[in-house]
Amino acid sequence: MIKQRVIQMTNANASKTLTINEVSERINVAPRTIRKVLRANFDETPGRGARYAINESDLPALIEMVNSHTAKSAVVLSFDKGE
Repeated sequence: MIKQRVIQMTNANASKTLTINEVSERINVAPRTIRKVLRANFDETPGRGARYAINESDLPALIEMVNSHTAKSAVVLSFDKGE
């Protein structure tokens, strides 16, 4: 009788990690804006020279944070129509 070996796969559902530049290309936002949003929302930041690694599965939450951040910083101007 031949024993079959079971090969354990790494977590197939594990997300790929993305850099700030990869995220910025995907969501069409400047890398600087993404870093600002991350610093504003999290106490932990990479040390000097280190890099962010963002799980691909976290993109929807990050997009929501970016949209909220940019909406807060937007200035709405209202002009009188000069009646």
